[in-house]
Amino acid sequence: MAKPTKLPKPPITEAVIDIRVGFNATRTIDELAALGAKLHGYTESQRLQFGIAFTTVAGPIGQGVQLISGPQLIPGSSAGVTIPGVAAAIANALPQPQGTSPAILGVAFRSADSLQVIQSRHEGLTFSRLRPYMDWEPLFEGIWAAWLGYREVLRPDRVLRVSTRFINRIDIPTGQNLDDYFLISPRMPEGAPDILSAYSSVMSIPYAQRKTQAFVKLGLDVSNSNQTIQAMILDLDILHPCDLAPNDNEAISSEIQDLRPLKNELFFGSLTEKALELFQ
Repeated sequence: MAKPTKLPKPPITEAVIDIRVGFNATRTIDELAALGAKLHGYTESQRLQFGIAFTTVAGPIGQGVQLISGPQLIPGSSAGVTIPGVAAAIANALPQPQGTSPAILGVAFRSADSLQVIQSRHEGLTFSRLRPYMDWEPLFEGIWAAWLGYREVLRPDRVLRVSTRFINRIDIPTGQNLDDYFLISPRMPEGAPDILSAYSSVMSIPYAQRKTQAFVKLGLDVSNSNQTIQAMILDLDILHPCDLAPNDNEAISSEIQDLRPLKNELFFGSLTEKALELFQ
């Protein structure tokens, strides 16, 4: 196991904190879009211009979420554009099979530099930070500021789950033994070349005392691999069910913060000291 330490160049391509909620009544897409007025650090034009509807939420923005871009709502100014108009504009931009209506599950807002993404959805709120990753504290501050706005605008009835996900891309020189870098690497057959064309593994790890479930995924990123680099994805997903009042700030923040040490434990417990040298 590698010794936990702060890395100058962390391999994180996307860091996510998610708050899952429950409603007694379904919220409209316009109510979800209205969160934009509460997002500090996101200008009005950016909120609307980068508003995106999505039809599936299978994971973070960078890993398989089917995003469908809405129209360019603001050609230079916000004149004439109102929040209630977002729903209709997005719906018109979605592909609509004949005889069906688009299933819009929420709206995403991007920061001006597109490195931070907030998803406002019927089932909850997600804050994503894309590379370059800064630190846990700015990530927590991002979800917390968005959560205060989401809670005020959407008025959820309960907080049902908190989770975090860290997606790491680790480039290994082709021909190197993966055992030198990963403690959870695939075992190559005797006599086989030290190169992969495809690989994927998933471990589901229950932490009974913490009432938490962790998923550790390791796989080859074929699209970013070549003759000199094997791009490996180490994907850590940690979920903690709960049942909290939305205004219980202390309990919610504590549950989120408790995810951090487990995330670090899984990350450093998956790598060798040699792997950490790549991030200096």
